[in-house]
Amino acid sequence: MNPFELFDTKIELNPDLKDLRKKYIKLQQGSHIDNGGVEQDSEVINRAYEILKIREKRIFYIIDNIFKINLRDYPLPSDFLMDMMELNDLISDTNSKDEAKKRLTEFEINLNLEFQEIDQSVKQIGIEKENNKLFIIDWFQRYKYFDRLRKNFQGIEEL
Repeated sequence: MNPFELFDTKIELNPDLKDLRKKYIKLQQGSHIDNGGVEQDSEVINRAYEILKIREKRIFYIIDNIFKINLRDYPLPSDFLMDMMELNDLISDTNSKDEAKKRLTEFEINLNLEFQEIDQSVKQIGIEKENNKLFIIDWFQRYKYFDRLRKNFQGIEEL
C-alpha cells in the first residue's frame, strides 16, 4: 500500500495537512461498513494517514519505499558525529543544561530551515533528482540523531 497513491496525492515532503485530513475523512467515509466498506480498509487508511501526516514517518517511507535506499549505506559525516558527541556530553553534564538546551534549539532551527530549502527544491525540480535524494537522506539521518539527543535531554527513553 502506497499512502500517496491511496490518498491520490503527489509525493512530497511537506503536504498540505488540511487537504490530507479532508482526503482522510472522505476515504474513511467511503470505507465505512454502512457504505459497503470493510474494517480492513479503514485500518489501511489509518496506517497510510499516519505515514503521511507525520513528517518523520513520511520521509522514512519516501526513502525506504520510493527511493528504495537503505539508510545504513549512507553514514553520517564524522564532523557531524563529533559535534553530536560534544552536544551529548553537554546534555549529560548537569552543569551544562542551559548550554545544551540552547545548542539543541539552534540545531533544531537550522534543521527546520534546511528542511524548508529541500522542500522548495523538491517542489521546483522534483523528488527523484539525485541531489534532492541525497539532501533528503542527509537531512533525515541528522534529524533522527538530533531527535534522539532531544529526547535524551528531555529524559525520554526510547525503546
